[in-house]
Parts: sequence; C-alpha cells; structure tokens
Amino acid sequence: MSNLPVTVVIPAFNAESFLADAIDSALTQTCPPEEIIVVNDGSDDSTGRIAGEYGRIVTVLHQDHTGVSAARNRGLRQAEQEFLAFLDADDIMVPNRLETQWNTLAEKPETDLLFGQEHRFKGAAPVLPLDSEARSIPAQIPGTIFCRRSVFDEYGLFDERVDADDFIGWFVKAVDSGLSWDIVKETLILRRFHDQNFSRQMVDGDAYTHLVKAMLDRRRERE
Repeated sequence: MSNLPVTVVIPAFNAESFLADAIDSALTQTCPPEEIIVVNDGSDDSTGRIAGEYGRIVTVLHQDHTGVSAARNRGLRQAEQEFLAFLDADDIMVPNRLETQWNTLAEKPETDLLFGQEHRFKGAAPVLPLDSEARSIPAQIPGTIFCRRSVFDEYGLFDERVDADDFIGWFVKAVDSGLSWDIVKETLILRRFHDQNFSRQMVDGDAYTHLVKAMLDRRRERE
C-alpha cells in the first residue's frame, strides 16, 4: 500500500532501550508514513546513534535538552507532510494505527484531532494482535494524536516555557478556542510503563480525562 502523507514525530530523551521498537513500529505500519522524524532532545546515551542507524528513512534532529514540548515543536516545524502523528519513544504503534486514524478522519472531516485507545504493559511487549480480552483504555495523550498539521497553525504550538509536558495546557486552551476532537475505539498504541517514566503513573490518561472534564464543565458554566 502506498505511503500516507503523514509525518510521525518521535521526541526522544535517553531512550536507547526502547527507541528502536518505536521506530520499527512506525516503519511497519499497514499504511506507512511518508516521513518519520526523531528529535533527540539532548540525550547523553545512544539515542542519537540508534536513530541515525536507520539512514535516510528516518530524519534525526538534535537539540540541547530543552524538554518534550520543545522536541515536539521542533519535529512538527520540520514536518513536510499534511498530517501529523505523535509517538513517544518508549511506546509502540499497533500495525494499523495510522490506517485506522486516517480512515476515521476521512469519515469525520469536521474533526480536527483524533486520539485512540492504549494498552498498558510492563516488561516485554505483548504479542500482537492483542487477545480479545486484553483491556484497553481511552488515551487522551500526545502519543495517540493524529491531526492535520494546520491544527498547530491555528491553535499554536506547545508552550516550551513550562518545566514539564505542556500537552494538557495546550489541549485545554485549544478546546476552549474551538478545537474539535474524538477518540477512536480501537487500540492504537502499546504504552510501556517502566522505572524511567514514573511521571506516567502520576499524570496518565485518567488524569487527562479528569482535567479535560473540569475544563468542559467550566465552559458550560459560562454559556
């Protein structure tokens, strides 16, 4: 199948243990992306070297360590394709992720941005396809975003001044300004939990859901 006009952006910081799995999952999509960009955010391990070993098929950008928001912004600025998909460097796309979101957006052209479901795991990645009883949950997180690049032209980039990931702040402001979004019912990523990403256990998809609900409640109160 021909490549989709999609750029996959993978921000990476000290991700040598997992990055190859993330890149390989993007390369082996049922509908592969036209472009993959890895933004090496000042890693002091082998992250940059691992990304570079893929050659011209993967664009590698290097920057000083300035945080994941800056890394995502760098990738989307560099992106040459009309559509964007984000993936965290320690996660894995299921093989039909891009095809699923591409088809869904085609069916719902009024939607600006799509999320999906995640299946969480520790240790070795689960065998695909997932067992029918495997539990997946909604994932309103950057790693399942699929949208037109113009969304960021309209609603702005992530705020690089904050110390942590600015996704929540960006999303709340964008929705308040009219961003339309949806969550596809299919599992799109395998989301890895490990010792180095403890923050995921503190601010995960469930926390995003509660914060967005609170924002929507405030918006209804003003109407």
